[in-house]
Amino acid sequence: MQPFSSPLERLGDVPWAELGHAYGSAADVPDLILALRSQDADARARARWHLYGNIFHQGTRYSGRRGTATRGPGRCGRSG
Repeated sequence: MQPFSSPLERLGDVPWAELGHAYGSAADVPDLILALRSQDADARARARWHLYGNIFHQGTRYSGRRGTATRGPGRCGRSG
């Protein structure tokens, strides 16, 4: 049996560069997801703003959102 791993530990398993968002490659998404755990509230807010604007832009859902489904803010251990 495989030990349980955090979704954040598996960020590298997603082929982010092959996925896209409103501004091109989704290769920047893992860093944005990790920024959601920052001690800095402004950094978390910026990351949320970029993630929302990049992967769900003006009502269009981009392929990069698929990798965020189990790795999003609610699973990162911080709120606000």
